[in-house]
Amino acid sequence: MNEYTLRCRIRHFEREDAADVYAFASLPEVAHYANFLPHRSLAMTQENLRRWKAIGDIFAIELPEEKKVIGAISLRPDLESQFGWIKIGYTCNPLYQGAGYINEALRKVMDHSFYDQELPGIALHIFADNLPSIKVAQKAGFGEYDEANRKVRFDGIETTEFVYRMTNGKYKERFGGRWFGELRDTKNMEAEEMNIIHRAAVRAVIRKGDCFLMVQSQLGDVKFPGGGIETNELPIEALKREVAEETGYKLSPEILHLGYIEEFTDAFESEVQLFAQRSDYYEAEVEDSQVELKLDDYEAELGFHPVWITLDNAIKVNQHCVEPKRWTKRDLKILMMLKQREDKAYATNGKTT
Repeated sequence: MNEYTLRCRIRHFEREDAADVYAFASLPEVAHYANFLPHRSLAMTQENLRRWKAIGDIFAIELPEEKKVIGAISLRPDLESQFGWIKIGYTCNPLYQGAGYINEALRKVMDHSFYDQELPGIALHIFADNLPSIKVAQKAGFGEYDEANRKVRFDGIETTEFVYRMTNGKYKERFGGRWFGELRDTKNMEAEEMNIIHRAAVRAVIRKGDCFLMVQSQLGDVKFPGGGIETNELPIEALKREVAEETGYKLSPEILHLGYIEEFTDAFESEVQLFAQRSDYYEAEVEDSQVELKLDDYEAELGFHPVWITLDNAIKVNQHCVEPKRWTKRDLKILMMLKQREDKAYATNGKTT
């Protein structure tokens, strides 16, 4: 597996990961919940890495920007469920807990399992006292546990294990598409529901040859055309309207949902409020004719105008923007994801030709 989220990478372990893994695998509290003997030495970690690589069912969770492994996630057949189900396990360095990284890795693996492999179901086996892992499971869409079984832990202690299950159909119905990850620009993640301002938005990924149709500001940064969904407006209707207003182009009928991201920022209205936005990205094409733009006041003030730009140049201008906006950082993540997907496809095709 070699998969990216907006902030993480899930990949095979390498020998060089030993020090990062030992940092958390040697901790009794981590081993307690993950149900393995704490690593007593770096040599023990290296031996485990060799075995994990050989078996190929445990993967590293890495922060690419820091080049640091912060956790592990495993995929194995679940013998206690119906045929074809897998069991996922995950663990994290305590220094990185609470930042959403494990949830991001879990959702990426679930997306891969349900959308790419079309597996029938996924199960999580979690000790009843492992509250952080239960919280991750709930955020990933799992409801109440399906079973409560007695289990003997690695140290001989008998405890209770909760089994959570999710079917393919239930997962797709619950989330309505692939999840690319989340972006946080706030420390107020524990806001009560009454203090969360929700917003739904749509954005178009439009490509023609080597260029993408983007909206550029007078600062030089670019964003994907799109915006908020109005009251009683369907997502596709909003997408067509926003693309026409910001670029002057009309969308062709063929529109494919790529996935969505979630953004969490402090709300302008109040310090105690949290602004939570879901942005769904759609792959689309445009017709050749173009009409006059219909920009909002703030869009006109920022000098928004449509441009056709290569992927590499779009990444470059957003990386070097002097005054990056929220959308500059957000869409840079999507541009980087598209670049990773493009490089992965090129590498795969290169191996097969």
